[in-house]
Amino acid sequence: MDFNNIHFGLVRTFDPGNIGSAFRGLINMGFENLWVINPINYIPKTIEMMAAGTRDRLDLLKKTDSVFDFAKDLDVVYGLTARNRKMYEQISVNELIAELENKKYQNIGFLFGNETNGLTNDELKYAKKTVFIQTSEEKPVLNLAQSVIIISYEIRKLLLDKRNNKKSKPKNFNYISLKKKEKLFNNMFKIFSEVFFKKEKRISKKKKILFNSIKRWDLTKTEFKYFNNMFIKLSRILKKKEEK
Repeated sequence: MDFNNIHFGLVRTFDPGNIGSAFRGLINMGFENLWVINPINYIPKTIEMMAAGTRDRLDLLKKTDSVFDFAKDLDVVYGLTARNRKMYEQISVNELIAELENKKYQNIGFLFGNETNGLTNDELKYAKKTVFIQTSEEKPVLNLAQSVIIISYEIRKLLLDKRNNKKSKPKNFNYISLKKKEKLFNNMFKIFSEVFFKKEKRISKKKKILFNSIKRWDLTKTEFKYFNNMFIKLSRILKKKEEK
């Protein structure tokens, strides 16, 4: 895990000024990966104005219409939201930092929602957990760019501590990306659909529950290869049985 492996995503941002302010804050903290995902208003002049002294680095800004584009090559994604969702474990910023200290994630993403209604359940599809920033109960709502800067500051401290302590990860130890987890899920669900869910009516709900479970698995490349090959072989066996 290093500065270049940390990604921040802004989804459906309404105010382009927040894009510029968030970008400026990330560059100030040493990060360069800001994704603008399906923005409602994308006005380059406003973004440049709010980026101020970092406007010369705006070529680093990544723009996409898909949360999957943002998440596919990451080991883990955390969704920033004050709302507790029943399908996601919600943790504080302190708990987030403690988790990242103990895990061997290399590529990490933080997803921030729209200024008015935050992240939708669909936008949280690839998130492992949700994270909340503790604020005053009287005035709890933070500006979007402020939230980005708070998280980036905490991650910066963690990275500098790791660098100073020189704690290196074991060689050849890497978790698979969300893209590969989705590939594993598709192969698994293909079999489950044939064996368990063939006559089920509410397949979409079961599919969502199963995917939410898989994306939380911390699988190494070796483990992924083993499981994926196993499901592919099972699929072939089932196909042969059907042909007989």
